[in-house]
Amino acid sequence: MNRVSKFMLAVTAATLIFSPAAYAQKEKKDKKSKKEAAAAAVPAEPQPQLSKEFRAAYQLAVAPFVKNDFAGASAAWPLARAAMQNDDDKYQAGIFAVQLGGKLNDKELSAEGYDLLLESSFTSLDTRQQILFQKAANSYDGKDYPAAETKMIAAYDAGYRGSDIEALIATTFSQQKKYAEAVTWIQRGIDAKLASGQAVPINFYRQAAGYAVRLDDNPTITKVMKHLVKAEDNADNWRDMLNLYMRKAALSEAETLDVMRLMRSKNAMKYPVEYALYVESLGARRYPVETLSVLQAGIDAGHIEASDTDIKDHLTAARAVVDEDIRGLPAAEKQARASTSGNLISLTGDALFSQGKYAEAQSLYELALTKGGIVDNAGQDRTDRTIMRLGIAKAYQKDWAGAKAELAKITSGKRKDIAEYWMIYIDQETAGGGV
Repeated sequence: MNRVSKFMLAVTAATLIFSPAAYAQKEKKDKKSKKEAAAAAVPAEPQPQLSKEFRAAYQLAVAPFVKNDFAGASAAWPLARAAMQNDDDKYQAGIFAVQLGGKLNDKELSAEGYDLLLESSFTSLDTRQQILFQKAANSYDGKDYPAAETKMIAAYDAGYRGSDIEALIATTFSQQKKYAEAVTWIQRGIDAKLASGQAVPINFYRQAAGYAVRLDDNPTITKVMKHLVKAEDNADNWRDMLNLYMRKAALSEAETLDVMRLMRSKNAMKYPVEYALYVESLGARRYPVETLSVLQAGIDAGHIEASDTDIKDHLTAARAVVDEDIRGLPAAEKQARASTSGNLISLTGDALFSQGKYAEAQSLYELALTKGGIVDNAGQDRTDRTIMRLGIAKAYQKDWAGAKAELAKITSGKRKDIAEYWMIYIDQETAGGGV
């Protein structure tokens, strides 16, 4: 936890304004005349008013300290500690103990100093917050995560907001396998960054996704991964997001197909299992043209081998019917345009889409929607599927606005999530000028 440990409280020097060396110098200045002292003194902030008893004992510890005789200062420290009379004394003693502990590499002495500073009402709020955080950091570095959790939350509750503390608190929870609490805290960190207009660190989204996966929390996975691909648009993030979504969402074959088409559009397909999932959701004999296109792209990219048994079987099945599929489609399209069945018209649009005839598919999807009653043989309403395919067809023709308008009509069910993924894609294509 370097970012925390390096912090090591500016408490030990700059933040705490009244160091032993400065105190020794003040003793010399006290011997000047009142006029000289007034001219020389430019106090930026009020300084502690030490009791007579503590001042005498404290000076016995300061004297060897300023001469780098830290062993001598350590020997005199118990007398100074015993002479404390009030909160101002505790404040000064706390500074001294922290500094001396640092010189001696005595963590217990430094910890005692921090505790004295926390007990003193003279200690500023900012310093108090930093001390609480440093105590938490020490527990974190020592891998005492339950203690780090408690102490970091105390620092947070006291107002400390540095060092991405929400993410650190989330980590203390995750180290204890308390992933629900971890999600809550990392989301708090994300919300704080967004509210203040700051960029959210990519790692925040990655942390949140990791915790959500461990919880099997699909809504959170979906929400966080969408933020991640928006913040960092690359093939790996898109692949992870869509695979995670499909793993948890229990999609139908048709829904899976529309996700895989998006993965292909983002050049995010990489593994044989993804190519197999794509062509299985297509059906090699049902949509042979697209099947061959997908598989050949995977072979050309070196992601799959034509000799692999499963790939070979899909290739063989598609090749056996591809010519017939191409020849028969014009007649099927003509028949669909004369039909009153919204479902038949939409299915024929799917066939045209699969052959890359996006304008013709768009026309049939629009016709199907005017007919209504897009219900399959099992009685399932296919209206949203038709709207989604219409939106994707428009996207493939770079009608970005038209595509988003169609996808925005899908407001429920799993297709709502899929539509939102497609809209992220469209926004990125629009921002990048399209491809």
